[in-house]
Amino acid sequence: MHDDGKRFRVYLQVVGTIVGILAAATPGVIWAVDHFGHQDPKPPAATQAQSAARNEAGDQQAPPPATTAAGPTTVATTPVAAGNRAYLDTLSPDTGSTNLADLPRALREQPGYEHPVTMPCGSNNSGDTKRLVSYLLEKRYVNLTADVHSYKANPDEYRVQLRFYADNNQPQVVELTGNQQQQFTMPVDGVKKLTLELTCERPGALVTLTNAWLDRA
Repeated sequence: MHDDGKRFRVYLQVVGTIVGILAAATPGVIWAVDHFGHQDPKPPAATQAQSAARNEAGDQQAPPPATTAAGPTTVATTPVAAGNRAYLDTLSPDTGSTNLADLPRALREQPGYEHPVTMPCGSNNSGDTKRLVSYLLEKRYVNLTADVHSYKANPDEYRVQLRFYADNNQPQVVELTGNQQQQFTMPVDGVKKLTLELTCERPGALVTLTNAWLDRA
């Protein structure tokens, strides 16, 4: 009996020790389970604030890029050179200015007759069979572009011929029959003088270059 009582006391001591160990370890076990075994449905207050800030920033779209207000539109009241071009009607003739004329009233309101350079036909009398006008280009331009119009108030089967001389080179020729129109372009790179020579089959007609421009070198 004595031995049995001793063994029972030893057993109680062992059990007490184990219970004490388990009691001491329980808070750590519970903390580990809470942190690694489960996710807290509600993050800490600081994390909530950061998340709310990110959500708020995401809901606000960036403003559109700033734009500059357009300035007022201006309309030139006199013929001017546009960009890198010079209109022929803005240049002063070197010779033959008296062989130029105003655009006829019947054509002034017609579309396509902007920047006109008008040459009337000669009378075809002795000494008046052709008209010449020249311009000093002084190698400042590379191309000439124009629309060439022939016109007569009472049109019939008449013919006109306009020759374009670049210095003393062979001319380029535009020939029109009746009231016609033809687009024309020629190189003038390195040219010092441009000369226009008009001859007509009959008097009373005229030739007009419209929108004639020179591209600057």
